Amino acid sequence: MTLRYRVPTPAIAHEIVQDEVIVINLATGDYYSCTGVAADVWLALVSGASATETAALISSLYDTIGADVHADVESFLAALTTEGLLVPEPDANPPIETSPDRLRTRGVYMPPTVDKYTDMADLVILDPVHDVTAEGWPHPATNPPLEA
Repeated sequence: MTLRYRVPTPAIAHEIVQDEVIVINLATGDYYSCTGVAADVWLALVSGASATETAALISSLYDTIGADVHADVESFLAALTTEGLLVPEPDANPPIETSPDRLRTRGVYMPPTVDKYTDMADLVILDPVHDVTAEGWPHPATNPPLEA
């Protein structure tokens, strides 16, 4: 069985901004940045590629001579799953083709890493976007009135 992964929405949100993937955990307020190889790995994984398929894609895009790309992808994937940013999806369909224009022409390979930031966690948690129905923002949840 080929293991694939998905973003556990609505608790985790992600957006591509230029060449960076920004991921936010709306429950904790922590946010994450993936750039370069890490952004490409993220895009492949959330498109439905397995770790093996992702390593093959990265190897085709970068000069990876002497690198253990599969081990690097597995390590990066472990960090993402430990943080709860991706969860296994055992019954997922084969990968969706990652748009070639989303993937830059590459050069030097660097092992993918995810940078975690906690400096705005308190502000993110206070944001009313969290008080929503399963439909997500902007559908506010109806809270019972507080008793006096």
